[in-house]
Amino acid sequence: MSSVDISPYILGDNEDVLKLEQLCPQGENLSLKFVRSTFHARSEVYEDYKILTAKKNGKIIGVTAAANKKVLMHDKTISAIYGYDLRVHPDFRKYGTAKILTKTIIEMFGNDINCLYSFVSGENERALKFVKRNFGARVSIPLTYMIIPVFKKLKSQKPYEFTNPIEIRNNYIMQNPGTVFIAQCEEKYLRGHVNSIKMSNIAGCSIWTNENLISEQVENIPITYDIMRLVFKIVRPLLKLPVIPRKFEIIKSWFLYDLYAKDIDGLKNILAVVNNLAFSKGRDFVYILLQNDDPLISLIKKLRMILFSYPYWFIAKGNSFPEESDKIYIDIRDL
Repeated sequence: MSSVDISPYILGDNEDVLKLEQLCPQGENLSLKFVRSTFHARSEVYEDYKILTAKKNGKIIGVTAAANKKVLMHDKTISAIYGYDLRVHPDFRKYGTAKILTKTIIEMFGNDINCLYSFVSGENERALKFVKRNFGARVSIPLTYMIIPVFKKLKSQKPYEFTNPIEIRNNYIMQNPGTVFIAQCEEKYLRGHVNSIKMSNIAGCSIWTNENLISEQVENIPITYDIMRLVFKIVRPLLKLPVIPRKFEIIKSWFLYDLYAKDIDGLKNILAVVNNLAFSKGRDFVYILLQNDDPLISLIKKLRMILFSYPYWFIAKGNSFPEESDKIYIDIRDL
């Protein structure tokens, strides 16, 4: 293959990059495409980011992005590069385009970087294999993406109040001592923040939407889901049941972050409040990303809520990075 030109993304690249992204669905059985008005909107939640394109004969065949963040690793602040939005045209995936893009964008941040990391869906086997093979990850921390359908109002018996995301974040950290990899972030960069809720010192969380940044559109859905949708449609006049998205439908969702609860009762009530807010705003799903050993996972399962889940991975390398035994802070902007 002739040489590929690597250059910084400019506004004039937006339309072609968005077309490229439509050729790169994420996932296998359940695959998604991303819909956004501008490719760079998602990156604007970071103070220091870069986007690179790969062009062959003037045509964009690849793109990637990365953000430089300050994170607290135990008692030391380090520089961490988060890599995301790597897309390569299907016809150019065997020529090292992704590797060239990744190597170049990392070099652009200089030599004072302590950690390189990313998140990869366990359903996206192609991306997972590429990252583990070429990224050279020194740690892989298993996570679980929990998807809770919103389809009816739930009872909440505890009083609550709205607050700001900084207070909830501080409460979360106090409730989870020993948490590492805590990203520094000014509130003005939380551009997807919807609301923050607390129930005294019992429970709390913040809510995020990617609606104006990077929406999910169903590209392919398993036949079992289609069957479920048909069954649900038949019995829905009698029962309240979850919405099963159709092919090409935009998923209406919220993300929960900085979720904490002292006990199962507090968790039940805070999730009920979030559910009812989501229901009132026409959301169909609430997402929560947690480490596999997080006690909240078992508590959520004990609530016997209808939910779906799939695997996710945090991967990292460098001279300072979390160990598999660490509890990591998940920066909502990365999702």
